[in-house]
Amino acid sequence: MAIENLFKSAMRGVELIRKGELVELRVKGVSLCVSNTELFRKQQWASARPGVGNPSTDRKRLFAAFETVIAQAGSGIATRGNDKALLDLAKAMKLAGLPMEQWGLDKSVMDQLYPPPPR
Repeated sequence: MAIENLFKSAMRGVELIRKGELVELRVKGVSLCVSNTELFRKQQWASARPGVGNPSTDRKRLFAAFETVIAQAGSGIATRGNDKALLDLAKAMKLAGLPMEQWGLDKSVMDQLYPPPPR
């Protein structure tokens, strides 16, 4: 039996939802948002590596490789990336109609996304 590549193994059971410039990945109580570009780059990277054959283990490895990711609050995965990249991704999520309060965003990013009204 041929060994499956990391991407194929990791994506078993993952629902991919494309929303404009971003992709939401959902699996077993976990939701992540990444840019289309980020997913494509990691797909290329992971397709060139063998998986261990356990989708859960391979998924953890793939998800850990994302440089800029916004995770749903309480998913057990950390939101990470530089502030500009996170803000750009959050703007795309907001534009796609995602309820932003459900996502693990720092107050600094939320303040930029929803600036207070001028006095």
